[in-house]
Amino acid sequence: MNKTEKTFAEIISVLLHPLLMPMAGYVIMMYSGTYLAGLETGVKTFLLVIVTSLTLVLPLVFIPLYLYTKIIRSVTMENRRDRVVPFYITLVFYIMAFMILKNLPLDNLYINFMVGTCLTLLVVIIISLFWKISIHLAGLGGIVALILFLSFRLNTDLMLYLVAAIFLSGAAAYARLLLGAHTPLQVYTGFLAGFVTIGASLLV
Repeated sequence: MNKTEKTFAEIISVLLHPLLMPMAGYVIMMYSGTYLAGLETGVKTFLLVIVTSLTLVLPLVFIPLYLYTKIIRSVTMENRRDRVVPFYITLVFYIMAFMILKNLPLDNLYINFMVGTCLTLLVVIIISLFWKISIHLAGLGGIVALILFLSFRLNTDLMLYLVAAIFLSGAAAYARLLLGAHTPLQVYTGFLAGFVTIGASLLV
C-alpha cells in the first residue's frame, strides 16, 4: 500500500465514520418522499439537533478525555479492548436520544430506528469483548436495511439511495481492509450485524 492509497483509505474511514450513521438514517427518512417526510420544520430541526448532539457531537467530545486517561491509545481505536469503554459511554448517549425522541410527536419508525441503533451498538459491544468487528460496516449495514425497508414497506422508489449506500459500504469495506484494521470476516460480520439488527427493529 502506497501513501496515496493509505491517505484515500483514511479519508474514506473518516467520511463514513459510524457516528455519522444515525444522523444519516434520520436525514434519509425525513427526505424519503414518504409520509415520514411530513414532519413540521420545527420538529425536523429539533430531531436533527438531538440526534446530532447525542450520537455524534458528545461522543466525539469525549475522545480527548479517553486519550488523556489512556482509556484508548489512539483516536482510531484499532485495539479491540480500547473500544469497549467508549462504546459503553456512546451507548448511554444513544439511549438518552431514544428517551427524548420517544416523547416527541414522531411516527414509530423514527423511534424504532433509534432502538435499532442502540441495539446495534450493544451487539458490537458484546462481540468486541471477545472479537473485533467492523463498526463502520455495522453502521452502513443498518443504513442499507433502512433504505430497503422504506422501499418495500412504504412502496417508494429509493433506488438512488440504495445504490449509493451499497457503493459506500463497499468503499468503507475496501478502506478498512486496505488499512489492515479488519479481516474480511470482521467486515462481513459487521455489515450483517447492522443489517439484521436495524432490519429487525424496523419490522417490530
